Amino acid sequence: MKKTLAILLAVAMLMGILASCSGGEDSTQESGGTPSGETNSASGKNDEQMSQVELSTDGTEELKDVVLFKTGDLESWDIFSCNSTNGFYSFANLYDPLLTHDIYGNLEPCLAESWGTEDNGKTWTFNLRKGATWVDKDGNYKADVTSADWVTALEWVLNFYASDGKNASFIINTVEGAKEYYEYTQTLTEEEAMGDIDYDLFMDMVGIETPDEYTVVYRCVDEIVYFDTLTTYCALYGLPRGELEELGREGYKAADPLKLWYNGPYVTSDYVRDNESVMVPNPAWWNGENTSRFDSITYKIVDSNDTAYLLFQAGEFDKIELAESSIRSIADNPNSKYYDNLVIQHTATFAGKMTFNYAKNNEDGTPDVNWNTAIANENFRKALYYGVDWTDYLSRQNALDPLESQGYTLVGPGLCNVDGVDYMEYVEGLLGLDSDSEEYDRYDEAKGQEYKEKAMEELSAQGVTFPVELVHYVQASNQTQLDTANVLKANIEEYLGDMITVVIKSYITSFANEVRNPSLNSIQLYSWAADYGDPIAVLGLMCNDVAGMNFSVGAHIYDATTEIVGVFDEYTKLCRAADAIHDDLNARYKAFAEAEVYAIENVMFLPLYMTSFVELTRINDFTHPQAGYGIQEYRMVNVESSTELYTQEDWEKLSEVYEANRKSY
Repeated sequence: MKKTLAILLAVAMLMGILASCSGGEDSTQESGGTPSGETNSASGKNDEQMSQVELSTDGTEELKDVVLFKTGDLESWDIFSCNSTNGFYSFANLYDPLLTHDIYGNLEPCLAESWGTEDNGKTWTFNLRKGATWVDKDGNYKADVTSADWVTALEWVLNFYASDGKNASFIINTVEGAKEYYEYTQTLTEEEAMGDIDYDLFMDMVGIETPDEYTVVYRCVDEIVYFDTLTTYCALYGLPRGELEELGREGYKAADPLKLWYNGPYVTSDYVRDNESVMVPNPAWWNGENTSRFDSITYKIVDSNDTAYLLFQAGEFDKIELAESSIRSIADNPNSKYYDNLVIQHTATFAGKMTFNYAKNNEDGTPDVNWNTAIANENFRKALYYGVDWTDYLSRQNALDPLESQGYTLVGPGLCNVDGVDYMEYVEGLLGLDSDSEEYDRYDEAKGQEYKEKAMEELSAQGVTFPVELVHYVQASNQTQLDTANVLKANIEEYLGDMITVVIKSYITSFANEVRNPSLNSIQLYSWAADYGDPIAVLGLMCNDVAGMNFSVGAHIYDATTEIVGVFDEYTKLCRAADAIHDDLNARYKAFAEAEVYAIENVMFLPLYMTSFVELTRINDFTHPQAGYGIQEYRMVNVESSTELYTQEDWEKLSEVYEANRKSY
């Protein structure tokens, strides 16, 4: 089976995708920004069909109604507060952005017919199409889509009480006056901030202009060459002022999807909280005649991938990602009805890492001196970096071929190119590592042993006792998390058991309140992908001058009193120097690569994997919009499907056709 999937797996890893993006070889956007003075447009091609190619297998009947699963509902249906995939599934289909992506990751028009910058990214102009409208859940007309919608939306995002600060950082760091307005709203009472808004004052303070009803102009704090890529993320969508007037500002914030207005390809027709939501085509959508859509898309809430697989076998779902136990039960049994249908998901490639808590507390609130002293030691961290073969842990990502999930960088694939090479591959080259290796490439037994011995000698002299307890938390009700944690424990202790012992603990409902805020965890495991098309989108979150950085990296730095603070200081300087380069994108990305390599070689964080999910599907992943950033990957427009499950043979053909067309596009 490994040989059968070889071509597919290689393509899936090279094209790696999720809320991040890869541009086609001829794309003017592959470097993350539009060349100075250039304006992009549809060039006469049908929107959202610019690069659509036939990728379906012969003789298959397409699905009309699709049923998929989520592992949780949304706390809020306010698109501007969303930062999770559970929300992206819906929002990418209910709302239109200014720009979207084609199936190869190139930026293309959506609500903006054309766009560009004439001063290398200091000012950006987006020209809206006429005829787009806002409708309610039944498709009834509510308002025209106009430039004022982006003023209303920007005020909402920058209003501390409206957005709760979520997604505001993207705008604060890029748009003139955004930081000042955000801080101004913090001086108001909640009643004042959520009352009648003085939009004249807002536009006087913030760098947004609307010369007419169909033109939006943003003035940036600097030459933000990647600003147009931000428009594919929900922070820069539109919001009709009439909707806020109809629902009230508090009402909009708390509204369920049946009360909202929509301007995208679908509307929400039915919704039962924590159960399911149903989307159907928007009858008034401006591009409805040029595109194909499903008759309905239903998302059902389940508690885990294992539950989803049980329901899949009962005929409930059309696409599922499989947990390790389910994969093995199929792959190890040639008589399984799904044996020939195990395929690797073409999209959703995140960079996963282990972050460290450098200021951990014991449960009584006192500092965990033993752990804090150990993790601040460079040799201790490097023993973890070189001294563990993580293949067993990677099997939790991909039990078919764990090494397809090996990842050695902080930024995932497909974001931009350096010297004609994918940025991630460029960083791997600087590190001397290769995620396509047939063995776990970072493991070096001799180095691991050397660093372990040095660490234990140095730390023993400081009073550290061994083995050091690494405390890892999982949710009490989540068996999948517990199983993964036990594999992590076995993997670490197999190689470093005399230096580290992993202690697994559980929390009940809120990781933030029960674990992160009291600083009880030694590590946090999570995956991340860029929200927009520049390395700063990921690397900037790890700088120690960013508000909320502790949350972003899953670790407490400010409270640490060790030399690790100096390491973060140096990394931050490197990142800020890279971000100051605007006139040479290749130089910019090389400088970011230098900062990333510094962080990795000093093991500020431990890169662990790239997501590589195994799935059963009737949805053709290769016909989604593809991106290394933004949320357009979740858009279900012109997506091909089959009433029969795709086979491995089908998938190989689809990947070959996709790759051939991508290279010639």
